[in-house]
Amino acid sequence: MNKNPQVMRQSIESSRLNIELSAIQLIDQLSAELEKDYPHIVLDAIRIRIRQVQEWRERADAELDRLLGLYCPELEGPSR
Repeated sequence: MNKNPQVMRQSIESSRLNIELSAIQLIDQLSAELEKDYPHIVLDAIRIRIRQVQEWRERADAELDRLLGLYCPELEGPSR
């Protein structure tokens, strides 16, 4: 593992962007399914899945912030 704080920060921020993009794409796909004429139970399941993806994204973001503070304390601070 590279110990250079700048490289670590770039890697963490790259991971953050990839996670964000994946979550947005998945939520968009699921949201499109809500437009279809599915039974209410299916629509409810899709809404639950959207909430789960949002929670997953928030947990991943918090973990990346933790790693940023751990590996790059001298660079710590909002990067977004």
